[in-house]
Amino acid sequence: MYILKGFKRGIRRGVLLVSLLFPCLLGALDIRKTPVDMYVVIDGSSFMAGTKEEAFKWLNREIIDRILQEGDSLSIWKAGNSADLIYTGSLKDGAEREQLKNLLESFKTEDQRADFESALKDAARLSGGKTGKRFVYTLLVGGTGSALSPHEDISGGLFRYSRVEEFSGWRVLSIATGIQAQVRRAALEFVQ
Repeated sequence: MYILKGFKRGIRRGVLLVSLLFPCLLGALDIRKTPVDMYVVIDGSSFMAGTKEEAFKWLNREIIDRILQEGDSLSIWKAGNSADLIYTGSLKDGAEREQLKNLLESFKTEDQRADFESALKDAARLSGGKTGKRFVYTLLVGGTGSALSPHEDISGGLFRYSRVEEFSGWRVLSIATGIQAQVRRAALEFVQ
């Protein structure tokens, strides 16, 4: 066990040394070759009314401009009184990104409740076991007052493998759907 820890420490030091001596190599590591299927569910209830501009700026900056590349697919649901798919497509150019940003700017948050469960089930159905050749991400963006919490799992275990990122008045859940088999395999390998 001690040898393994020393080996890991040596690798970390080696990567640090290479990154200090050859910083251009770090930039080369940012090039992603595997396409992404991104599923975004947005709270359409009144809980997002006061914070939607900040949340949509984050979506534009972090998801549309930074993460998604040409050839990636994106599907967006409005989780209001019902779950409505408001966009689906593959990103091709900058004009399409601007259309997405305009779509988010026109987003209305007037509904009484947010139907996260139906939207999540639609996203899980669309992702339908896509693994291997594509990365699959599901994000939920919601107001902190809405029923969007992994502790209030309204969706029959869909929040089981998730991570919460808290912001002022809103939050983002990153959810991994359909990875139960991989988690079990990893757990068995870890135990053995």
